[in-house]
Amino acid sequence: ERLRLLIDGAPDYAIFTMDDEGHIDSWNIGAQRMWGYKAENIVGKHFAELFTPDDRKAGVPSALLDRARRSGRSFQERYHRREDGTTFYASGVITRLGSDGTLGFAKIAHDLTAAREAEDRMRKAGLRVVAQVARTRLCAKSRGEQDVAAQVVAEPGNEALVEQEARERAVAKARIVEPRTNHGGGRRAIERVGAEAQQVVGAG
Repeated sequence: ERLRLLIDGAPDYAIFTMDDEGHIDSWNIGAQRMWGYKAENIVGKHFAELFTPDDRKAGVPSALLDRARRSGRSFQERYHRREDGTTFYASGVITRLGSDGTLGFAKIAHDLTAAREAEDRMRKAGLRVVAQVARTRLCAKSRGEQDVAAQVVAEPGNEALVEQEARERAVAKARIVEPRTNHGGGRRAIERVGAEAQQVVGAG
């Protein structure tokens, strides 16, 4: 009952529990919002259903469960698959319930799709800015400077050096403009909920 109250009391997080083989046996409203499944359509199924086809083929769900069984927790950030077939990016932790996993597992997840997309947009924008700056610098203000620049670029072997410099500037700029997302804070919150679940089970 205490575990159910904990699960139902965190609607901003997807929280569900599994038996020791990974079959889902409880499903909160946050999980329904994130994955699209209603409880009656997912309870009883293996949690591998929530992963992308590539991850299922690679054995990722089983590997994560095995890691949680051995060490107590298994943290991951990856794409998952919704009921309608679309994907989203989430961080999550699988927590072992009990000392050996025989009581099953709990998974807590937080949707990071918006943050991931914002990072990608900023990274692409940064690369475009760097490319524009590089072109502007090559277009020197005076004709003489333009000629010198053209001669340097045209000299055998210098093309690769120019391309290398542009790539290095692009990478450096992308790092500068990359936003500071709250991934670390999200992970700490997820791990805190997982620890609370372990304590509830231990107290029971």
